[in-house]
Amino acid sequence: MNDELWNQWVADWHWITDAMHRHGCYSTPPEIAPPASLDEITTIEKTCGVTLPRDFVHIVTRHSAFVSLDWTSDRRDGSGLKKRFPPPFSCGFWGGGKQLWRVSEWQRLYAGFQEMQETFPAESTPYYASVWDDNMAQDFALWHNKIPLTEIPNGDWIAFDLLRGDGESFPLVYLSHDGSSNHGMRLADSFVEFITTWSRVGCVGPEDWKLEKFHDKSANKLVTDGELGDQFRASVNDPQPWFPDTV
Repeated sequence: MNDELWNQWVADWHWITDAMHRHGCYSTPPEIAPPASLDEITTIEKTCGVTLPRDFVHIVTRHSAFVSLDWTSDRRDGSGLKKRFPPPFSCGFWGGGKQLWRVSEWQRLYAGFQEMQETFPAESTPYYASVWDDNMAQDFALWHNKIPLTEIPNGDWIAFDLLRGDGESFPLVYLSHDGSSNHGMRLADSFVEFITTWSRVGCVGPEDWKLEKFHDKSANKLVTDGELGDQFRASVNDPQPWFPDTV
């Protein structure tokens, strides 16, 4: 990944938070920490017994170990007013989920993810024996051969799929803790593609029912450069005030 693409990510993050602030909505500017050291990555990998995707390592050691942003289309004065995006969205939006990634918390994150894997075992256990079936086996199996990118505030996760990829990069998938039909939804073919695609629409969500609005079933991943992405960006860039009396 070159510096030009990184700069585009940063521009996209500032675009969405600046636009929401301009419209009178809640937003916090992106926080972009300095890069992590290779020693930090080595410690994580040795302690956890994993190998992090190389494209992810490149970003966090060259550009930033931690990125956060947060915004909603709710009016920031506490009035309860919300901007509803026009059809086909017909809803409000939010984005960022507080943090996109954070290297310093990865070991804690991984420990939490391992607990989820124990909750959803790859094979039947005595506890599940009476209800175990093929559907349960398939849903539970999706939790395995993965390592986390981030935990979502609602208890779901975005994770790297280690069964696929080329050793340098791996697809990103959505994992639901409560039986969503989007459990296992593929988001992108790599970390770089995911952040690029996601940032184009202000890192909406990251809950699945927001992300799914940009999920292309034929491509089997998020697509934000087409008509839907254009409509979203046009709404964000609307020069007319969303709340005319907002100061």
